This record gives sequence, C-alpha cells and structure tokens, in this order.
Amino acid sequence: SSFCCLAAWALRVQKLPPLPRTCSDCLRLMPLMLLHWLGVAFANISVAEVNIAFTHTIKAAEPLCTAAMVTIFFGTVPTGKAWVSLLLVVLGVGLAARTEVSFTYLGFWAAMASNVGVSLRGVLSKWLIEIKHYDPVNFIAMLHCGAFLCSLPAAFLIEGGRFSDIVDAGQAPLLGLTGILVWVFNMASILILSRTSPVTHSMIRTLRRPVLVMASILAFGTAVKPWNVVGISMALGGAWLYSSDYRGPVIRHGKRGLTQLFERQVSANEPIEPRTPPNLS
Repeated sequence: SSFCCLAAWALRVQKLPPLPRTCSDCLRLMPLMLLHWLGVAFANISVAEVNIAFTHTIKAAEPLCTAAMVTIFFGTVPTGKAWVSLLLVVLGVGLAARTEVSFTYLGFWAAMASNVGVSLRGVLSKWLIEIKHYDPVNFIAMLHCGAFLCSLPAAFLIEGGRFSDIVDAGQAPLLGLTGILVWVFNMASILILSRTSPVTHSMIRTLRRPVLVMASILAFGTAVKPWNVVGISMALGGAWLYSSDYRGPVIRHGKRGLTQLFERQVSANEPIEPRTPPNLS
C-alpha cells in the first residue's frame, strides 16, 4: 500500500506537499505512524492465533474504544445507550471467548490492542486534520509510508528468512493485490473521517464486521458452538445498537479534554491556523 501512495505522488495523481513541510510533518506524525503500524500488526497477530470470526467479534468493540478516546481527548461522556452497548459487547465477547474452540490469550489481547491503537489513531488523526488543515489523502499516505518503515525492523527480524518462501510459493501477486486493497480501503476511510466525527467513522467501519464474521465462518468452515454463536450475536448486536443512531452515543459536555489542555500550552509565538471545532456529535 505504501508503493501505491508513492506511485500516486510520482504519477501526479495526488499532489505532493512542499518538501520542507513534508519533513516537519513526518516528524510530527511519527507517533501516529507507529500507531498505524501497531493497529495492523496486532490485528494480524490475532488472526494468526484465533479464528478470523472471533477476531472480528472482538474488533466490533472498536467504536466503544473510540468513544472512550473521544471522552479523554475532547471531553465527552457516553450516554446510557452507549453503556448498554458496551455491556452487550463485553458480555458477548466474554461468552464467545469462553466457548471459542481456538481461543488463546495472545489472540484475544492482540485484537484488543489493535482496537486501542486504531481508535487512538483515528481520534488524533481527526484532531490534526482539523487544526493543521492537512489534506486527508496526503495525511494517510504519510502514515502508510511511515508505518511501512516502522514495520521493516520487525519484519526482517521475525520473518526475514521466509520472504523467499513466499515468492517461491507464488503468493507475491496475492500480497500485491492485498496491498492495493488496503490502500483503497484506507483512502476511503480517511476521506470519511475528514467529513465525520471519529465516533461516526468508527461506527461505519464496524458495520462491515457482521459480514466478515459470517463470510469467514462460511469460507473457512469455522467450528462454532451454540453458546459461541450467542456470544458473537450479543457482541455484534451491541455494536449495531451503538451504530443504530446516526447522531452517535456520545454527547458533548463543557469539561476540557487533553487536546484543549495541549492547545493552551502551545507557545504564543507559534502561529495556529483558525479552525472550527471538530464535529464530535
């Protein structure tokens, strides 16, 4: 997907930002690049450890993680509906985990870590796009390329000796196709995030998970027990309840979040571009 970003810049499909700003932006975005890589890496670890249906059941809790991040960074509190959704997802995931044939703690906690990383990346990305007026496509392209560089040391250390096996097995075209699909998905995702709130963006992303869960069960013949089905249904039902109201299950209150505290500490000599408050409803 990083090569797709570079190709878009090289072919002038996407305008390359000025080089001095690009260098300074890359330094500023390094934590988000790391989060971008960790979110994907932990999700892949989970898929490798447990059934893909179970991974996406846990990943259905991503909007609730996003709501928690929005509460911390922007000063909002969940409504009663959000707490009911949270309870359903937590109980559902717990039941699915207890009855999951392929359950491992590594697979479970890797999926949860991916939720935290992706949610934190989404909230901070929205905030930076708002206050710095980044072009969303260039923004995600820089995250892609930075995440690729972050992944290289771990990839060579853990999987370096297996790259030739992947090529010999004829899987290189599939890897290339996967990269293109990931690039398209993330381009669409950042454009949605730039036009909506982090919570709404996360809800839209989650709506695909019931389809992924059912498709994985059918495609891979995943063995499921009755209580496992009940747990998956509860978790996905909680995610649906969370996303059933377009306005989202969080409300804005007057208290300050971490982003407002950070903005107050910015030096008076540093120019801050005028902006409108992010849409967090």
